[in-house]
Amino acid sequence: MRRRLPLEFFIQSTILKHGFCIVDTIFYEKNFRIQVMFIFRKNISLFIFLISFLCAKTYAGSYYAMKEDFTPKIETKYPQLDNEIDADVGDTILSTLYSEVRPSLVLKESIINFPLKILWQTINISIAKGQLPLYKSTDDGKFYEGLESVVQGLGKKSGPPAKGVVFVPADKNKPVQVCYLERENSHINCNPSEDLKENLSFTYSTVAIDQKDSFKRELIFTGVSQKTIMFIYKEFVDNLARPAFTTELKYDISDDGMIGYKGARFMVIKAGNTGVRYKVLKGLN
Repeated sequence: MRRRLPLEFFIQSTILKHGFCIVDTIFYEKNFRIQVMFIFRKNISLFIFLISFLCAKTYAGSYYAMKEDFTPKIETKYPQLDNEIDADVGDTILSTLYSEVRPSLVLKESIINFPLKILWQTINISIAKGQLPLYKSTDDGKFYEGLESVVQGLGKKSGPPAKGVVFVPADKNKPVQVCYLERENSHINCNPSEDLKENLSFTYSTVAIDQKDSFKRELIFTGVSQKTIMFIYKEFVDNLARPAFTTELKYDISDDGMIGYKGARFMVIKAGNTGVRYKVLKGLN
């Protein structure tokens, strides 16, 4: 005959093995909590139900399986073609920037001290108005990251600070939520917000993000000497100049004033020791 273990053992075992697992699996696997109840004996099933119920009520967080979004690179060129431009010595006269562009959510007003309850703890989230780039998405919706955000009430934690996030469900009948991201690629905890309404509280746009692999080329005017005009060409990766790709250039000013370099074509209309007037016909490659 199998010896009956005391109730305390079952409770301790349940808490140690499943205490936090119950909390998480309510959201990770929506039916797992019901399966857990059937595993244990009847005399503690009520206890397990109460623990699960309380956790479901107090734990505001939701787990979402993240996936990367396609973020295309775009090319931004300066200046516009066929316009006469005046530049001083030391100014960039031509540039091409390859950067990442993400969809963004534009908050019309800042979110101030939004309360979010997690277990017995309440934290406050503030997110500055303006552009919130798309962080990541799930089948359930999209997360927009508050680059200027503050999360209070978490206590002292190592690593980068937590971020405020706005979650817009794919189902338009569900409310927009305010969330916090504790660290990169961790689960995200959210609470619904009745104040965030599309078109009333926020709109959508796109925003260019400087990434580690951003690439920039520029041509800088450095002056003239008699009939010679001088420039410096530079390349940047991650906003850092590449010394091997910094070149001093000198051109004799021709009658037509046309100059070409790395695919660019521009006409020097007037140049002196203080500045240059020019027109770009084709930008840098």
